[in-house]
Amino acid sequence: ALKQLEDLAPMRRNVMGRVDAYTLMGDVFLAKGDLARAAEVYGSVLRMGLQSPQDRKSVEFKLAEILYFRGRVDTCVAALEPLFENSSDDIANDALALSLFVQQFRAPSDEALKSYARAAYLERRRKLGDAAAQLRDVIERFPTAPVSDQAWVRLGAVQRAMDRPRDAAATYEDFLSRNPESLLRDQVLSALG
Repeated sequence: ALKQLEDLAPMRRNVMGRVDAYTLMGDVFLAKGDLARAAEVYGSVLRMGLQSPQDRKSVEFKLAEILYFRGRVDTCVAALEPLFENSSDDIANDALALSLFVQQFRAPSDEALKSYARAAYLERRRKLGDAAAQLRDVIERFPTAPVSDQAWVRLGAVQRAMDRPRDAAATYEDFLSRNPESLLRDQVLSALG
């Protein structure tokens, strides 16, 4: 796919004035796990300036997500702010949701949130076994961190996506027994059901 896009992208840009193939190249690098190269390609797309305002904001959001996946939470939030200023933009909801999530679950060291972000990136790449292991690590290493409850919920969801419903049920039951006062209790009960 990458080779095809590399051949196609210059033609689409030069003949049609479109940079969508370059954006797709960034998506491929993101999927392959090469965050640096993905950021480089997305940055070059923005410098080309040939995309619609909506497409530009989509690429800016992808760059902010890369900052999140890398654990650079301060710069991620700053990069997201301009994207949710215009609430009529499609990307505004995604930008606002990610910004609020990061701000809600920040802690003095941010190590738990950074570890959770790594799990989110592994899940995005469909490396579900690795994502589950990373989420277990968050739960074990940072049991009192604000994002720990979220890690339990995501772990169960990842186990369900891996077609391991018994493991997911055990995760949810373990969460409920250890966290009877959690605000996520109803959500976990629903998932367990």
